[in-house]
Amino acid sequence: MSLSFVRLALYGLAAAACFGAQAADFASWLDRQLLAQPAVIAEQQRLLAARAEADGLAKPLYNPVLSAFGEKNGNDNNVALGLEQTLDWWGQGDSQQQEARLTRVQATLAFDARLQQQKAKVLAAMARFLAAADEQQLAQQQRRYLGTLLALVKKRQVAGDLGVVDAELARLNLSSRLKALADADAAYEEARAELEALLPNASVQKSVELDGYLARLRLPEGEEWLARHPAVALAKARWQLSRQQVETRRRAVKAKPTVGLSAGRDGGSSSVEVGVSIPLNLRNDFQSDVAATGYQALASEAAYQQQYLNQRAAWRAAKGRLASYQRHYRQWQQWREQDVQPRLERFWQQGELATAQYLQGLNALAQSQSDGIALEQQTRLALIDALAQSGQLSVKGVTL
Repeated sequence: MSLSFVRLALYGLAAAACFGAQAADFASWLDRQLLAQPAVIAEQQRLLAARAEADGLAKPLYNPVLSAFGEKNGNDNNVALGLEQTLDWWGQGDSQQQEARLTRVQATLAFDARLQQQKAKVLAAMARFLAAADEQQLAQQQRRYLGTLLALVKKRQVAGDLGVVDAELARLNLSSRLKALADADAAYEEARAELEALLPNASVQKSVELDGYLARLRLPEGEEWLARHPAVALAKARWQLSRQQVETRRRAVKAKPTVGLSAGRDGGSSSVEVGVSIPLNLRNDFQSDVAATGYQALASEAAYQQQYLNQRAAWRAAKGRLASYQRHYRQWQQWREQDVQPRLERFWQQGELATAQYLQGLNALAQSQSDGIALEQQTRLALIDALAQSGQLSVKGVTL
């Protein structure tokens, strides 16, 4: 093995390591930016609110009731002190503790799902910004070339190499492309503003590292992971919570006894009383409330099953869309030719191309370049969508 070959191999390994480190840095940077977004901070507060509600559910149901009584009857002072406690005879508190646990799980999954959606939104905005920047750069190149071309048209017209009709045709064709150039500038400003709104504390130029980041992510094989997708897992958690709520409601409507103890002095003697009270659910047994909660649980189960089917369909569609765009973008890269514009200009100046053919060729070239940018953008967006539909956009560094 030659020394030069070893040196090239080492250079390749060093470049790959540098590329990987840059992509990892971008991933960490992106997650930090996401967690600093006001929209994500709002979701964090909703998560904390849901956890606080769950903490309330897990606490004991009934507090003791303290009562005091006093009166003066002649020379006698009559006093009494009582204490009452409602008993959780049917274990409603135990059921609510399970409900609290499932509430926390649901809230965490909802936050994770929302966070992945926000990450996909930011990545898509970056993809649109990169495409808009490429379109603007292409427009700037065309704008400079148009100026040079107009000067050349005037020069050839003065020299008699170009007729009046051809010169006017060239001017009309070039002026008609000004709107496309203005549209490219406007699209760039819109894409920049969208990205700045999503990443208010970061430079939009960081988007140039997007492709390296996406290249490190891998799409899953098969479909066994579908049950773990944030949206599917969230729907399942809602179903499990609704089932537990049925059990909680069933225990809540049962009659619960209240035990009371009272001690005091009545006249000159001491007295102690013990009492028990039990509500009689005769006029209303509250079973309709239990039935309503049960129907809600059945609806949640059906929603979970539908979410699974929807997610599977969305994943398959995203995977097919990505494969299509990747195939056509690779074909465009293979078919495009370099230095077409200078060759067309040379053929036109040499008289091998008529002015109409030359302008038609320029328009076709500009359209091809713009189509390539659009294909690259759609390929990026399709990859981001496939990653989102497969739940691969988790955010690290969340501490709650």
